[in-house]
Amino acid sequence: MGSTVILRTNLYRRPDKTVYAYVRSITVFSSAIIGQEKQPRHREAMRFMPLLSILLSITICVFVSSMAECTKPTVTELLAKSDNEIIAFLGGIYEHSSWVAQDLVKMDTSAIGTVTGLANAMKSIVDGSSQDRKMELLRAHPDLCEKVGKLEELTKESQEEQSRAGLQSLTEDEMTLFNKHNTEYREKFGFPFILAVRNASKNTVLSALEGRVGNPKEVEFVGALQQVHKIAWMRLLSSLNTDDAQGFLTCHVLDTANGCPAAKMRIHLHRLSPPEGAGLIGEYTTNDDGRLEGGPALK
Repeated sequence: MGSTVILRTNLYRRPDKTVYAYVRSITVFSSAIIGQEKQPRHREAMRFMPLLSILLSITICVFVSSMAECTKPTVTELLAKSDNEIIAFLGGIYEHSSWVAQDLVKMDTSAIGTVTGLANAMKSIVDGSSQDRKMELLRAHPDLCEKVGKLEELTKESQEEQSRAGLQSLTEDEMTLFNKHNTEYREKFGFPFILAVRNASKNTVLSALEGRVGNPKEVEFVGALQQVHKIAWMRLLSSLNTDDAQGFLTCHVLDTANGCPAAKMRIHLHRLSPPEGAGLIGEYTTNDDGRLEGGPALK
């Protein structure tokens, strides 16, 4: 039953007081039953306490998981909040750069109703900033190689992203190679190597580092900013409620080993379900920018 108390504490930090009251009532109810354990008339009922404990734990876990999704605001709900609340919510989307969110609240956001619209608005703020400020943004990102053993020093967003890539499980030889290329990269470009690692393996990260360290400075500066925007996009997607999102299917293929778009790549798009609709939807070839000619594959 101890897990119930922990869950209650976590929920208490949320603004939804109704959820807190619900979980708290279960905790008090369970404690009341446990407190009557020594009374003869309740001994028979105590035989079912282990099962009751498991059922309550499962119920609460499912309930908490469901409520966690519900407490994510939609873009419209977020932008209806006060400036301070918006800044607090979006302040970590760009690493240690809350100025992006601060500039956003100064804009007219009445026409923004989608994650894409919000991402584009924040991207335009970064792209329109000075070269020095862009450099500050790049330098604000954690060093993938030097920080892999110090996840507790990173922002919550970076901890999750780097953990997913398995960077904390590097072997000694891999760490040596990472540090070698990383030092070379930082000395050449003046900012840490940045890669959207949420869906990348440690081998992909190492391969990209080896490929991009040979880029010209101007090319790598632009490429690093593109990675920053991709990271911001993924953070927005995980922070906002997108249940009612509508859109289209497109693709942008990147050669992470060389840090450039993957041109002339053949793509076969298949539908897997339902069975009666399964089959090949179309065949495509990426252009020089790694994108599909003619726009989205599905609209």
